[in-house]
Amino acid sequence: MLFTSGLLMLLLFGSYSANTSLFNHKHIVDGIVVVHSHFYSGSAETPQHNHTPQQFSTISALSLFVSLSASMVLFSFTVNRISHKIETIYHFHAEQSAFRWISLRAPPTFVLN
Repeated sequence: MLFTSGLLMLLLFGSYSANTSLFNHKHIVDGIVVVHSHFYSGSAETPQHNHTPQQFSTISALSLFVSLSASMVLFSFTVNRISHKIETIYHFHAEQSAFRWISLRAPPTFVLN
């Protein structure tokens, strides 16, 4: 099961990389250049297809979702590594201080009158 899921993830990554590298093209809509990638027929300069405004909106929303998701994963991974380093340093110093703890305070006493 683990091997199969790893193989599927590798296939997904490979197809995504091929898609973004090989099928990148642009459209000019109302004087605005829209660049995106997906499987299509034709050259990069003159793709032989058009998109509706809803499709451009969907492509934009999906691109935003993917980039934000990737940023959040990278951010959480970075925060996790930093917190792990801080925790390791804290435990190291706590263990050292347990062995070197010298107190100049006397033990508590009770005085009865």
